[in-house]
Amino acid sequence: MAAEPGLSPGTIIGRKFRIRRVIGKGGMGEVYAAEGPRGERVALKILHERAAQDPDLVVRFKREAEIAKQIKSPYVAAVLDAGKDADGRLWIAFERLVGEGLDERLRREQYLSFGEVAPIVEDALQGLRAAHAAAVVHRDIKPANLFVEKRRLTPAEISAGEHEERTRILDFGVSKMKSNRNNRRSEPSLTAFDATLGSFAYMAPEQVRGSARVDERADLYALGAV
Repeated sequence: MAAEPGLSPGTIIGRKFRIRRVIGKGGMGEVYAAEGPRGERVALKILHERAAQDPDLVVRFKREAEIAKQIKSPYVAAVLDAGKDADGRLWIAFERLVGEGLDERLRREQYLSFGEVAPIVEDALQGLRAAHAAAVVHRDIKPANLFVEKRRLTPAEISAGEHEERTRILDFGVSKMKSNRNNRRSEPSLTAFDATLGSFAYMAPEQVRGSARVDERADLYALGAV
């Protein structure tokens, strides 16, 4: 199937975000570097028109924004806004980070020492702690969804012992909300295949089996596999 044409630089999305360039492509859509009305840097994820014909994919795309908004943590990429363009395009605006995916780093370096891995895992655990506290199970922890951010530290942050790199969790597209005492909301019904979404190389056994009872322990298993 032919790839859908991308958006041209200068295209306005959501009446406020100006497309600069494409920075990522996937089966469901593309991610663009864009600017907001005050010049703020954002990453704009846009669902392909073809994918928008699938009701399940539309629900998952909208759910990604809704769920990610529930998590407030410096170790999770923040969702700034989401909506539907005048042309019918669904979009999500994330803060645009500077750095690289852990998958990119592993391809380049091949091997990371314990000293390099430890802070990455520690940051990812902090992000998962925040997600799980918000009753969110990510379900797709893998190197491609762990972004090693390169930060510009202030003198105060340097004095406080802050690190120049910080790992952020990305992509809550196949995540789910856990029902609990404080969260009684029900999620939209998706196909039975939803239970087995994720990346098999990092899945916990119960997730591979398609169990509907996958919980936060599956995220910890996946991080251990990473």
